[in-house]
Amino acid sequence: MLDAPKINTGLRKLKILVVVVTMLFWLPVSASVGGQSAGVSVSEFGAKPNDGIDDTEAIQRALDSGKNVFIPSGKYETSSQLKLGHRGQIVEGENKYDALIERQNPHGPILLVDLPHVTIQNLRLQYDILYDRGKIEFLRAVKNKGQGAIIFFGDTSTRTIGGKGWGTLRSLMLRNGYTGLENDHIASDSGVFSWLFENLYIRRINGHFIRINPAHSGNSGNLFNNIYLANSRNENFKIISAIDYSEGSNSVFNQLNVEAISIDCGSSAIKIKNISGIVVNGLHFEDITQCSSNKNYSSLIKLGSRSYAVFNGLYVNKLSHAKFDSLGEPTEYAVFELTSNGRAQPRLKVSELSMRNLAGRRKLKYLQSNVKSFEASKKYLLNISDRNLSPGRGLTVNMENMSIPTSLTAINSPAVFDNVYESVSYLDIRFLSMSGEYVIVKGDGEKLSKQYGRFFIE
Repeated sequence: MLDAPKINTGLRKLKILVVVVTMLFWLPVSASVGGQSAGVSVSEFGAKPNDGIDDTEAIQRALDSGKNVFIPSGKYETSSQLKLGHRGQIVEGENKYDALIERQNPHGPILLVDLPHVTIQNLRLQYDILYDRGKIEFLRAVKNKGQGAIIFFGDTSTRTIGGKGWGTLRSLMLRNGYTGLENDHIASDSGVFSWLFENLYIRRINGHFIRINPAHSGNSGNLFNNIYLANSRNENFKIISAIDYSEGSNSVFNQLNVEAISIDCGSSAIKIKNISGIVVNGLHFEDITQCSSNKNYSSLIKLGSRSYAVFNGLYVNKLSHAKFDSLGEPTEYAVFELTSNGRAQPRLKVSELSMRNLAGRRKLKYLQSNVKSFEASKKYLLNISDRNLSPGRGLTVNMENMSIPTSLTAINSPAVFDNVYESVSYLDIRFLSMSGEYVIVKGDGEKLSKQYGRFFIE
């Protein structure tokens, strides 16, 4: 039989344990941000959601504390850019839909990033409306300060700690911008190095969804996982590109979805230039409207000088053509377009390509009056007609296991090989396991095979 004192002692210990657990449960959530201790909440600095009052200063004070910052659910209005306060800082919302920071004007970015080792996650960032693209471009022409950019990677040339690499953007919803992610492409140092971009949902963009193309520095070692880029099927506006990614090396995209967008005349959905080593695993295009005219050539993917790209698993569904602004009927269009500066040559490998509804049998709802069945008079899988391309300097194309629509010309190469020196020994272009009825080559395929010896269509 148990002693009464022992029972009382046990009960007291149990009560103490219950009190401690209860206190831990009710500790402010700011005490733990992203699994890190010593965090603060923006509410501690006076930010109050859903009250219609500008919270810019309160949120910036929280960021300037240098501690990890937690943003509870609710809408926080801002009027000027927010800037991270310390390298290694973690900024985290309660979840990526309910924790919302909304900027009320387009005169700068929503969030400026110019520090290394930072993490931003579980947030929704957006402008209050989708501002007119012409207005944004006018403001940028006067002075480019990242107007209309949701997340802007700024100039780091004056930073004594150096760089802004090795960061993480995770579980973010970005809306209503001229750009979703952008770097300061005129700065002396604004390259993006070894970043992880993961579970990003970017919508309602009228410029570029992702524009990372520094002029004076490079991008390298970046990893993009599960990226979704889309506009509304019920709105009628064009974008410049979905992705403009240039200057650097060794970047990987895993599961990239691009849907319901309409591309400017003469532009491309994806532009890659001077990237020596980019791999795209799982690229899905759906409901894409391309515009070209009798003066403008367009393509789905454009690969520029010194770019070595591998696409594994490319699916294209409902690719349509439109004419805008009375520019006339489109004349030329390609799925892949290769260009060069005359020195460095691009290299392309595509494995597992499937294309459906290229003829526009299922037209886009939001451009019903303008969308044509795919009426480009010259339709190519691959366009290598740029006269700066040089087979003798390593132009390489390898495409395997492709299912393409009927009446698609495999290659457009008018005159690009006519004036090369006889000493040129090879052109490596391979097409393996193609299905569909198509014209093999526009140009003299026999001459190519004879002259260079490595032209294969199997």
